[in-house]
Amino acid sequence: MNLMEFKAELEQLEIPIQYQAFSVGQAPELPYLIFYENDSDNVFADNHNYYDVLNVSCELYADEKDIELETKLQKLLYDLEIEYNSTETFIDSENMYMKSYDVVITFDSLADVKEKEVDKSNLKSLIDYVETLKSDAYEVDGFSKLETVL
Repeated sequence: MNLMEFKAELEQLEIPIQYQAFSVGQAPELPYLIFYENDSDNVFADNHNYYDVLNVSCELYADEKDIELETKLQKLLYDLEIEYNSTETFIDSENMYMKSYDVVITFDSLADVKEKEVDKSNLKSLIDYVETLKSDAYEVDGFSKLETVL
């Protein structure tokens, strides 16, 4: 699951959701959720990322302690088999609660990579040419090897 897919799952909460932050003066009514990538612990070898392991923060903001919404988010994470830890803070200056979930999202880095199409036209032309060759113009052993390779 990548970040776009994760956001789509979070939208099941039916509250405003934004990556990183809302624009200044554009924050919606509470509750809302902010999510962002903190860092990654990717698995790689042979100059390729095989699995992306993203450490993501989800911050749930509410004007009062909303155990029902927190439980709904926790159940969503549980159903998606996403590991999480959480902390809670009351932000005095904003008079709101923030429940922060540190989650780990792992996905196959190459899952949606399309294979590059190879131009085989030169190879096809060469095969077509070789198929026109007559065996009686070549040594039997040599022509036999050519047929095997073909």
